[in-house]
Amino acid sequence: MKRYSLHILSAMLLVTGACSSDVAGESGTAVGMPSFDGAVHTQVTPLTITAGQSVTVLCSVMDGSMVPLDRPTVVTVTPAEGTQLQGDQITMTRSGLVQVACALADGSAVDATPAVVTVNPGPTTKTVATVNPTVVEAGQSAVASCSVQDTYGNEVQG
Repeated sequence: MKRYSLHILSAMLLVTGACSSDVAGESGTAVGMPSFDGAVHTQVTPLTITAGQSVTVLCSVMDGSMVPLDRPTVVTVTPAEGTQLQGDQITMTRSGLVQVACALADGSAVDATPAVVTVNPGPTTKTVATVNPTVVEAGQSAVASCSVQDTYGNEVQG
């Protein structure tokens, strides 16, 4: 059984999960770290989901001869808002495009081709009406508009 723990390093939230993977809101390479002669690969399935659903992330590390290595990895998610890691699953609630990339935990290598997940809004659960301006004098007009949102506040088109 893997152990899950929470670390805050350099204003990044890292959640340790399966395959020693973490989720962080920013990506990058640590300064002064040793170089890595190999490759880090990210596999995410599925690549299109509905808000509230999850994807599975698999990180693999290969040396320069493409021999698999057992090295600790982290997963960077951009944007991190609306994402939650649980094991090797990332649940996403914010609609839009989300980049997911694996990296070595020591920062010496990052997958240069992150997976891009499309998160579509969920079904309509509420209607939001707005009036502008909110106070109107007699004889003046105001503009009213309505939008529909899913459970997570994502605007639903149509």
